Amino acid sequence: MKDFADRYTFIRQGKMLVVKILPKEIFVLSFRRIKDKELKKLLEKDYALR
Repeated sequence: MKDFADRYTFIRQGKMLVVKILPKEIFVLSFRRIKDKELKKLLEKDYALR
């Protein structure tokens, strides 16, 4: 999970969340759409710290 945390950046746009992973890949997600509870917790915790 640490590698993942080192590679992504959050950009908040309203209720949508753009997660940019490395320079080329961009995933648009909403916290509600993330099914993996552990990943969701990690993302919410990390986002709260920014």
